[in-house]
Amino acid sequence: MPQFGPLNWIISYLAVVVGLMAVVSTTWWMGYKTHE
Repeated sequence: MPQFGPLNWIISYLAVVVGLMAVVSTTWWMGYKTHE
């Protein structure tokens, strides 16, 4: 098992943030297209 160092935490955090941004952007875009 490789050591779960700070870099792994940063990568995981960025992955979560990017994922949430993608979900929010998709949801907002769907709502925007629907209300147009």
